[in-house]
Amino acid sequence: MAWSPAPKATRLHPAAEVTGATTTTGANSLPLRVGVLGCGPIAQMAHLESVQKGRNVMLAAVCDRDEGLANRFGHQYDAETIHTDYDQMLADDGVDAVIIATSDAFHVPAARRALSAGKHVFCEKPMTHSLAEARDVVDAWRRGDRVVQVGVQATSMPIWDEVREL
Repeated sequence: MAWSPAPKATRLHPAAEVTGATTTTGANSLPLRVGVLGCGPIAQMAHLESVQKGRNVMLAAVCDRDEGLANRFGHQYDAETIHTDYDQMLADDGVDAVIIATSDAFHVPAARRALSAGKHVFCEKPMTHSLAEARDVVDAWRRGDRVVQVGVQATSMPIWDEVREL
């Protein structure tokens, strides 16, 4: 059986599903407002353009400690706000979700802080480097009602639901 994605117009983004939000016209009527943490190579190659072009997402913010990178890519991809301080981006009520595209060593603390701030999290792989760190992130996730996904997209394909049933 070949995998094919469900039509976008019939799917709500995960934040809407978790929070119980409803729409009358499909996913496009409730855009997920995304902040991208880290404007380095992975954000440049994968995330910034994807968020900008997505039909049910908008680039609410970018954040990078390097002010030059933050400004360059914030302006290039029409981010609503540009930050050099992660806590300021997390305090922004206009940001629903955070894409963590930093160096691996920062994934765990960035995910914990985003979850504590009530943001949904998409974290590049690896999310953690140890079982203890993984448990720490899971504990932070359990304290709230946010969606967390690690950037291992292939495991989100419906074919894996069939594999799990075997």
